[in-house]
Amino acid sequence: MLDVAGRTTHVNKRMADLLGYAPAEILGRVHTDFMWEEDHPKGDLELSLRLEGIPQVWDQRYRRKDDSELWTVASCNGMFDPDGKFVGALGMFTDITDRKRAETSLVVREREFRSLADHTPDILTRIDRDLRHVFVNAAIERATGRHPDEFLGKTNRELGMPSDVCDLWEAALRDVFLYGHQKSVDFSFDTPDGPRQYASQLVPEVGLDGTVEFVLGVARDVTDARAAEFELQKSAERLTRAQRAANVGTWDWDPVSGEVTWTAEVWLLFGRSADAEGPPTYDLWLSCLHPDDRDRAAAVVVAAHASGPYRDEYRVRDHDGREVWLETAGEVVRDAAGGAVRMLGTVRDITDRKRATEALRVTDQRKDEFLATLAHELRNPLAPIRNGLAILSMARSPERVEQVVGMMDRQLGHLVNLVDDLLDVSRVRTGKITLRAERMTVREAVNAAIEACRPTIDEQCHTLEVDLPAEPLAVTGDKTRLVQILANLLTNAAKYSEAGGLIRVAVRREGGEAVIRVSDTGMGIAPDLLPTMWDLFTQVRDTLDKAQGGLGIGLSLVKNPVEMHGGTVAAESPGVGHGSTFTIRLPLAATTIDQSAASSADQGGPAAAHPAGRRVLVVDDNVDG
Repeated sequence: MLDVAGRTTHVNKRMADLLGYAPAEILGRVHTDFMWEEDHPKGDLELSLRLEGIPQVWDQRYRRKDDSELWTVASCNGMFDPDGKFVGALGMFTDITDRKRAETSLVVREREFRSLADHTPDILTRIDRDLRHVFVNAAIERATGRHPDEFLGKTNRELGMPSDVCDLWEAALRDVFLYGHQKSVDFSFDTPDGPRQYASQLVPEVGLDGTVEFVLGVARDVTDARAAEFELQKSAERLTRAQRAANVGTWDWDPVSGEVTWTAEVWLLFGRSADAEGPPTYDLWLSCLHPDDRDRAAAVVVAAHASGPYRDEYRVRDHDGREVWLETAGEVVRDAAGGAVRMLGTVRDITDRKRATEALRVTDQRKDEFLATLAHELRNPLAPIRNGLAILSMARSPERVEQVVGMMDRQLGHLVNLVDDLLDVSRVRTGKITLRAERMTVREAVNAAIEACRPTIDEQCHTLEVDLPAEPLAVTGDKTRLVQILANLLTNAAKYSEAGGLIRVAVRREGGEAVIRVSDTGMGIAPDLLPTMWDLFTQVRDTLDKAQGGLGIGLSLVKNPVEMHGGTVAAESPGVGHGSTFTIRLPLAATTIDQSAASSADQGGPAAAHPAGRRVLVVDDNVDG
């Protein structure tokens, strides 16, 4: 109860409990004390009407002590004394909080549904039993150019839709209302953006009595999807024709279920028939392979399952019994745990490529044989010519003749070296080079190479620094080849350094290896040439004005012989103009060379015991020799 000033004079326990207060906490306070501030204007108006004695019924929101909402239906009547004077108001309140929450939730859901419906690209419509629209979403406007409100309460025919579309929809709607089954409708429609294709689903809404009260229609624009589907179909047809023309087949294997699918081209490549063999299987595939290839091919599949893509080559027999080489390549599809759940790929005939590769190999071998023959044919006349020059040089002749003889001898020696290099390349490439292994010290090989290259080094006024260890590092190898290896490096260092450069040879023991480093202050090597500089006929110098001739085979005659000795060779260079360093690593011999034996050899060895001359028999198949 309230007095004429609006203050609470009485409150029952139920009302106090609803507000979360004790009755004493409410007495003497006005009812707006239990409201949110934004509700005060409405509460003040209602209070003034109550205090005037005007009966009121309204929904009122109150603020509980814990700040939660309390919704009530409030009714208020004035109280008067016997003289008719207004003395206060009596209010009664019913808790409707749950109902208000439900109403609010319903409003939110309706708003969410409307928002969802209006933002979906599909056309949504709800149709009653008279085939009139009772709901349409915003998408209808994009399709027809008409506002959704224009559709409400009207049929498609009343809206002036094309008669063929109306006939189609009316027949389908009547079926849904009659039988209660979902139905599909596909149709074309001229929209503001041009003709479009739609795929629709008509879904019945069944009432409590079991009859269909409404039909929900969902129409989706499938124009682009069907165009893409058509293009995909054409693409698949083109791919099939291309595979057939290129004789390429595709396969798909599920290693979990064992299911395998092959295209017709795979059957043809394997020389088998689907009618005769039945469905393809992993075991059938394995049986198609050449017996010598089966174990290896199966191992490749296992490896692909474990990690990485799949690629292999193997042999089969075609339907005529001929041996055919096939190449297969594919991808492995894995599950979240990394296990292989699918393999798919292609297979194609590479028989012609294999034959061409073999033909190239044979041609290359014949080329090497030709070079070897050519070198021998060039060298045969050189020996008698050089012998004749030697005899001529021993004869008494004018000074001019002696000068010409010297020049010819030097040029002839150069030619012999080139031919010898060609012979060595041929032997290395054909695997016919033979190493005459013997125990020797690295010092011997280095000294012999320096002796051979000294004229070239001195001619360019280079400084040569040699750093050899005191211990005799013994290796097992072909002394001639090792000297040739070092001489090639020293010659390159001398030829490709500016006059007055520095060449350094250092030998060290590193673990079980003898390490020989040949460095220079010359022209250096471009970084992009380092990987390919060892290839035959490769010139690593980058300017013609500084080239010093040669066939580009010197480094090839370094790398291969070093590897034949069980060693390695590597090149380093900071870049062009900054010199280079070549490092050779050779395995040390199990024991060092016996110093006394080496000393004996230096002093002539057993030959010293036979100072008398020897007779020599020379056999030559060249009449000019």
